[in-house]
Amino acid sequence: MPPSRRRRTRTGCLTCRARRIKCDEAAAICTQCSRSDLQCLRSRNESLSETTRSRLAFTAKNNDRRLTQAGTKRQRVQRSCVSCKLIKKRCNGERPLCDRCLKKDQPCIYDEETSPDSSRNSIAGDRQIVPSLSRSPFLSPTATVDLPGRIIAQDLCKTFFDEIAPLRCLGFLHRHIFLQHVQNCEDSQEPLLLSVCALATKSIKHRELWEIGCRWARIAQGLVLAEIQDISVHRLMCIVLLYEHATRTSDHRLCFMLSGLASRYTQALSLNLEYDHDMLSTTSLLSPVERESRRRLMWACYIVDTMVACGLNHLQAIDTTTIQIQLPCDDKYFLYKVARITAKVPVCFESTAKFDAPISTENQDTHAFLIRLFLIRDRILRYVHDHTDKEDPWRLMSALADLEHWKESLPPELQFNYDVIVIRKEQSMLSALVSLHVQYHQINCLLFRCTIPSMLFPARAHTGLSRNASMEFLSDSRRGWFDHACAMSAIFKVALEQKPESMEDPAVGFSTYNAIIIKFLYLTNFVPSEERLARLESILPLVDIDLQFLRELHEYHPSVRSTYLAAECLVDEAKLRISQDPTITLSESGNLVGVFNFPTDCISLDHRTNQLSTIAQMRKNLPEMHAPDLASVPLSCGPQSPGEPERLWLWIDGGAERGQSDPASEISDQGPKDMYG
Repeated sequence: MPPSRRRRTRTGCLTCRARRIKCDEAAAICTQCSRSDLQCLRSRNESLSETTRSRLAFTAKNNDRRLTQAGTKRQRVQRSCVSCKLIKKRCNGERPLCDRCLKKDQPCIYDEETSPDSSRNSIAGDRQIVPSLSRSPFLSPTATVDLPGRIIAQDLCKTFFDEIAPLRCLGFLHRHIFLQHVQNCEDSQEPLLLSVCALATKSIKHRELWEIGCRWARIAQGLVLAEIQDISVHRLMCIVLLYEHATRTSDHRLCFMLSGLASRYTQALSLNLEYDHDMLSTTSLLSPVERESRRRLMWACYIVDTMVACGLNHLQAIDTTTIQIQLPCDDKYFLYKVARITAKVPVCFESTAKFDAPISTENQDTHAFLIRLFLIRDRILRYVHDHTDKEDPWRLMSALADLEHWKESLPPELQFNYDVIVIRKEQSMLSALVSLHVQYHQINCLLFRCTIPSMLFPARAHTGLSRNASMEFLSDSRRGWFDHACAMSAIFKVALEQKPESMEDPAVGFSTYNAIIIKFLYLTNFVPSEERLARLESILPLVDIDLQFLRELHEYHPSVRSTYLAAECLVDEAKLRISQDPTITLSESGNLVGVFNFPTDCISLDHRTNQLSTIAQMRKNLPEMHAPDLASVPLSCGPQSPGEPERLWLWIDGGAERGQSDPASEISDQGPKDMYG
């Protein structure tokens, strides 16, 4: 029996012929049309007329964009609606309402001018503004309602808890309680909700979200300041979150004012004291969550205050000796609403060198250890401003003992090793771990810097410590200053391998800049000139790591742009000058050591703080700023001693010598729009 042959189709349905696929000519409807849910058109003619072909092609191409040009059902949507793009959810592209917006009963707006790939554009890539968001009824600045929808708010709140709450004690909101509140909230104009959503937009790399978040922050700020006399814990939370938002938009003047307002709120609410003596909340009116939330809020305000004040007594509004609350507990206890007792604050203000055992670390995590570092930093800065010229220089060594005790008491889950890094990355806590260890090395650099009078702010010829300490001690301190700067480079190298989870804290950029400048200052001030070129070859790879980390951090956080530009300018100039003259001595402030030695109490703030600090940035280009004191004139204006090597300004002033603009102040007064330029 001869083998059966496959039946060859004679005509096929019109739809399959238009799609140029094989048709099985099944009765009523062919298999291909049934599978693709298309109309199966039949004809007695064996050939298709040109009119029929055109009609089928036009129908397939313009069938609400749900079919491909060949007529098949589209598997990938050409354009998603604005709401789905904002929260990065799958959209089926149905018009006028997609399935998701229909189910959530929210507006569904499509952007007809945006390309299909526009939702994937980031700050680092395409920086074009998406026009549709400004036309959206719930996002338009001229619309009646300019507030986040409930679904968008929930997703932004989750972003806040994953990426921002672990940093600098900002996790004073209970995750599940707050998300439940957002789900049931009917008022989208709630200042705390707007503050959280606005801050969350600064962690998502989309230009349109950045601008929308800035509008939300302005609304929340207006609501808070309109009733500024209404002092409450929730309003204080708004102020702290708005401060963090202002730091990420480089609005330093707003940062300065909000920090003072936050300090006054804490004093009015007496958050520096425990609510009562019932620490475990067994009979207290406050629940464990409320008590812990207030503690974290107080510590967040303290960190804000001490970062702005930079150790200057007349700028710091919160007296550390008046804080009588315990350190924050571990996040897991806060999450499960369990009260726990941690170390009390008065112990932390005393030197741990007086105790036989380190401070108890029971029930503590990253927040508590970071606060302990800021307490040590506060003492060191106060010493620099108030006690460097006194006859009791060795009190600074208690801070060195505290740092050693801090390092020894660090639990295994907070060590910086591979296993902990992997686990913290999965828990969205890697950036907090990186910030913690970078802060430790930064404070060590600050401590050892006190042994170098010419590197202080302001620079001076001698201090009580430099007069009384041995040369061996001073040499070891300067070496420790350099070693901790190199240790930061090792952390940055690991962070580059673990991005983007390690890039969530823009405040690390300031420490990165310090790590760069310390390497060049140590090389040109404390390494013999005949060894400098050889040492430069070993230092440059570390500087390249620092600069690369700062560049990557700038891609995620535009507020780091000024620091990155200053660092890039610094590295290029330093490498050029050192290669031209290995005997050159570089200076950070341009001061000539030994020419003048003004008392610190008659020097302007411009020369008592770091050039990249909040107070220094805030004072740039103030319209009615008073002239600096005569004593604050740069010390390098004096006569140069014979044989004194040439000194350069490694700071932003180096650009002024070449007739360039100041990169550090280039965006200090610009809005977020210019930060992406």
